[in-house]
Amino acid sequence: MNMKRVGLLGCAVALVLGLSQVPLEATWPVHELVVRGEGVCGTAGPVGRYTLRWTVVNPEVNGETTIVSATESGAYEGTVSIEPNPLPAGANGTGTDGPVAGNTTGAVTLNVEYVTAGQVRGQATGELYLEGNCVVPES
Repeated sequence: MNMKRVGLLGCAVALVLGLSQVPLEATWPVHELVVRGEGVCGTAGPVGRYTLRWTVVNPEVNGETTIVSATESGAYEGTVSIEPNPLPAGANGTGTDGPVAGNTTGAVTLNVEYVTAGQVRGQATGELYLEGNCVVPES
């Protein structure tokens, strides 16, 4: 064997060994969803009540992303339906929950589990704080 063939064979072996270290699953650039929330006070009834409004932002790079679950915990517990679902790339989804008693105080966390277009699973959380001061004004 001449030196040129030995060199080419060595390169081929190095390439095959190097590629064997690459994971079989596709790598997909994923950015965590952004979750924002606000407690909106409503005083149209006999008592004050909060409505919890959530926004989930899907970065463009994720592609279409499916929300698997959106669960609230903390001062209020529940589940939220985020629409649209799946979220298009670069789009916002929204969901609401409530009514929540106007004297509720503390943090409410929304945990969102999702799957991106590249089949990458992820979790994102957002938080809002209820002051407990949502009351009907005295006349």
